[in-house]
Amino acid sequence: MESPEGTLPLGSLNIEQLQNVQKSTEQEVQSLTEQLTQLTTAQQRILSSKRLAKEFGKQPEGKEILLPLSGSVYVQGKLCDTSTAMVDLGTGYYALVRVNLDPIGDVSSR
Repeated sequence: MESPEGTLPLGSLNIEQLQNVQKSTEQEVQSLTEQLTQLTTAQQRILSSKRLAKEFGKQPEGKEILLPLSGSVYVQGKLCDTSTAMVDLGTGYYALVRVNLDPIGDVSSR
């Protein structure tokens, strides 16, 4: 029986070749699993940012807040302008954006 182009007839492989195919397949599955984890983490960050942006826009100027410096370290601060937000662009880049915060939710849902 002829196999389709680009496929490997497993029945004709010896044990060593089958082990190589298994190892290669396991590496590919591991890589895909890591990529899925990264995408899930990114999705969670986007959803969290969307919720925070909605809440941020509702807060009055002058309100005292805690600002995250890291995942577990916060500093005290005050809101001085709720129409401006610092947006994480990824890979350590940030942008100061002056917009109505309602569109942030629209952009992050795309």
